Amino acid sequence: MENHRITGSGIHQEFLKTHEIYARFVKEQIL
Repeated sequence: MENHRITGSGIHQEFLKTHEIYARFVKEQIL
């Protein structure tokens, strides 16, 4: 249970990081 909770939180943070990089990448591609 503890592992699942920590993993879920980690995935959420990684998703936010990835989303930020992805948005930046798309922005550069559009420009």
